Amino acid sequence: MERTDKRYIKTHAQIRNIFKELILEMDYRDITVSEIARRADINRKTFYRHYQSQYSILEELQQEIMEDLSGLQDFSSLPLELEHYNRFVTGFLGIILKNKALHRRLFCSGDYRFVFDSIRINTKKRIVDSLNNAEGKELEHQQLFIDFNSYGFLFVIGDWLSSESPMPEDQFAEFLAGTMYHSMKSYLKLNDI
Repeated sequence: MERTDKRYIKTHAQIRNIFKELILEMDYRDITVSEIARRADINRKTFYRHYQSQYSILEELQQEIMEDLSGLQDFSSLPLELEHYNRFVTGFLGIILKNKALHRRLFCSGDYRFVFDSIRINTKKRIVDSLNNAEGKELEHQQLFIDFNSYGFLFVIGDWLSSESPMPEDQFAEFLAGTMYHSMKSYLKLNDI
């Protein structure tokens, strides 16, 4: 069966959707190919025509998240302006809120920490690119600043996602963008960049 065949596409999407449902229900280590196949009403052989393992599905989802994030303008491509950070944070939250329950699980569950780490590495790269290794900065200070901001940004979002009564999205985005902007501005000023 070809990957462009409608049945193949439908089964592939069904497997992904079942996997997303299982993420919401159980820890990653408890998700099995057998359980995915059972819920998708397919046999294991059919599953393996689509994916090598349940980890392959998670990698595909992770890649999709990374592609969405890459669609946001890079920090490095815009000047140091508050509006730039507002657009970035609003875009980032828009991606997360497309499937809030799934992202809450990926951000807030220790079992999916490796997904969080992958997103953090991507965010960290954006901050590194924005600093563009400008001369005059001590590498140790730069690394500390980058780690603080990449972890802080994602942990604050995780806390917001898991909050019982979160701050309204627009207020949260404005506050987070302002914090990022002022942090970067202070860092650059302190380092005469």
